[in-house]
Amino acid sequence: GQRFSVDALLMSLREGADRRPDLLDKTPQPTLMPIRSFALLMVLWQLAIIYVFNAVHKSGPTWMDGTAIGYCLEQDRIVTPLGLWVKDHLPLAFTQMLTWGTLVIESAAPILLLSPYWTKWCRRTIILGLIGLHGGIILLTNVGFFSPVMMVSYILLLGRADIDFLENLLSV
Repeated sequence: GQRFSVDALLMSLREGADRRPDLLDKTPQPTLMPIRSFALLMVLWQLAIIYVFNAVHKSGPTWMDGTAIGYCLEQDRIVTPLGLWVKDHLPLAFTQMLTWGTLVIESAAPILLLSPYWTKWCRRTIILGLIGLHGGIILLTNVGFFSPVMMVSYILLLGRADIDFLENLLSV
């Protein structure tokens, strides 16, 4: 309730920080204390459960022998132009790497999301892996909004240092 919320707006109005036009762009100093909430824990569990079921579901022979993504790229109704190019020009070893990489990332996601140790680095690692996974899905196939929605949800996993880094990166 300290940022981007009705509570933050009401607190700002109570403190009188926004009474004059020249004060409207003044933002209160954020607290350095990490925010812990039951809602965030439930988001973490939901993401972990999604990836547990995704990993468990991928137990068939085409996933084990590495041909699943190669077969997926044969589905002309969902493959993108880049996916067609990959299918026609890159060797089986490439799509096998993508297939097995998917299994590794989706299997590691629940563990890294819920890890109580090295939380910051576990989350950073899995965020990058999952963005790569879902970015690849977006680039190679047209399967709707699943990947973009999943990628947007990772914003909730960012810590203050990550947000400050992205702010500095984007302000250049």
